Parts: sequence; C-alpha cells; structure tokens
Amino acid sequence: SHMESMRQIIKEIELVAESSGKIRIDMQEMQEEEEKKSESARKREEVNIVEGRTREELCQQTQNKQERLWEREKEKLRMQLEEERGDRERDRERARERER
Repeated sequence: SHMESMRQIIKEIELVAESSGKIRIDMQEMQEEEEKKSESARKREEVNIVEGRTREELCQQTQNKQERLWEREKEKLRMQLEEERGDRERDRERARERER
C-alpha cells in the first residue's frame, strides 16, 4: 500500500537523519576532544617554557654566584701574595740592616 511505503520511506529518512545527527555529534565530540588536547598541550608548552626559563635563570644565578666567589677568592689570593711579597721585602730590608 501507498501509506505503508510512505511510512517506510519516512522511517528510513528518520534513520538517516538520526545517524547523520549521531555522526555530527561524534564529529563535534572529536573536535572538542582535539581542542582540549591542544589546549592542554599549549598549557604544558607554556609550563615547559616557564620552567625552562626558570632553569636557565637558576643556572645563570649559580654561574654568577660562582663567578663572584671566584673573584673573591682571587682577591684573597692577591692580598695574600702582596702580604707575602711585603713580608719578603721587610725580611730583605732587615737582612740588609743586619749586614750594615
């Protein structure tokens, strides 16, 4: 009958519409999932950049600290050398006075 075939066609159209709706929903969910992934990847990247920068800054600070310590150490050594040189000069001066 004509009515029966019309109902069948309508059912098929509804099925197609429903499945295309499901496909649309699936596609939308996939897209949202991708956006979430890329968002969290972007955040991770930002964290890595900040951590990297922090790591570099820490390395730089440590290096600066080492350089300052080394400068201080060199200054101490220089003072010590000058002191010893001065002591030797005084010793020589005393030796000369004793010879006189």
